[in-house]
Amino acid sequence: MQRVIKNRYRVYGNIGTGGMATVYLALDTQTGKTVAVKIMDKKLLSDTHYIERFKREISIASTLNHPNIPRLIDSGYMKLEELGDEGETEVPFIIMEYIQGITLRKYLKQKGRLSIKEATDISIQILDALSYAYSKGIQAHRDIKPENIMIETNTKKIKVMDFGIAKTVSSHLTHSTVLYTPGYVSPEQLMPTKYNKIVDKRSDIYSVGVVLYEMLTGEVPFKGETPTEITVNALTQQPIPLIDINRDIPKEINNIVLKCLEKDPNNRYQSPEELIEDLRKGKSETYEIDDEGIKTTISDRTEQSSKESKTVLSNDNEEGFAEATENCLKLFDAKRYDEAIE
Repeated sequence: MQRVIKNRYRVYGNIGTGGMATVYLALDTQTGKTVAVKIMDKKLLSDTHYIERFKREISIASTLNHPNIPRLIDSGYMKLEELGDEGETEVPFIIMEYIQGITLRKYLKQKGRLSIKEATDISIQILDALSYAYSKGIQAHRDIKPENIMIETNTKKIKVMDFGIAKTVSSHLTHSTVLYTPGYVSPEQLMPTKYNKIVDKRSDIYSVGVVLYEMLTGEVPFKGETPTEITVNALTQQPIPLIDINRDIPKEINNIVLKCLEKDPNNRYQSPEELIEDLRKGKSETYEIDDEGIKTTISDRTEQSSKESKTVLSNDNEEGFAEATENCLKLFDAKRYDEAIE
């Protein structure tokens, strides 16, 4: 027997279950379109963190209208009995446009490393979505990773998912209530006191750099057996140059990605637009006149930035690592870690 939510959405079946919600495929009987219904797990109703996150996702989604971000159609509360469950319990739900496709994680499992053209195109679409979100008051998505990137089957269009822990201008989420995914989180998200608690678009640029590195090489830049080990490696090690893993990668692309992965956010690209510009130039050398009137390329600028960043952790390693390890244990959700390394 098919169930109908709010006398409008006819549910066909479960299409996915995550750490905090279940997603169902449904038909919007008013428009005739297929939609995705995201319903919060009733077991989490007593957890204020998850309630806050779900409400934030609804609030943020309602302000965004971009081709690379799923569109919010409806939201509210429903009784679980509408899905055949017992009791009068009400849970929050979101109705979003249905994305017929797969996650970037699954796509990478199928194809392995991607071509420069495809990886660059995917990255530019992600950055376009983020740039738009920033213009609407989002300061940082904070959870860019392959699991949160959908690829439409027919169009190959990218959709950036899950703004549930995004930081807004009026955000009240504290650092201790945010769950991160090891390997994709920026250093300043794990060491807030070192970077004056600054988490902004440059943090997302770091995460986009990790995703781009993975698309081009088939590997993540920092590895480990546990979340803590991955974190310490990300804070203490320089990533292996992409060209040492995949010799087909041009030096310019290699340096663009490494610049995204700088430890110090001041040494990264400062905006999505700046990164998009260099990605579109691709293999061609990009010349700029510096303050002293000297021509420099992306390679020159990135190599200089790299030299400067190597000292970022040298003066207070012990304090920084202790803070990162403590944050790691507090913030990493085991389930999300398992999903990230599947």
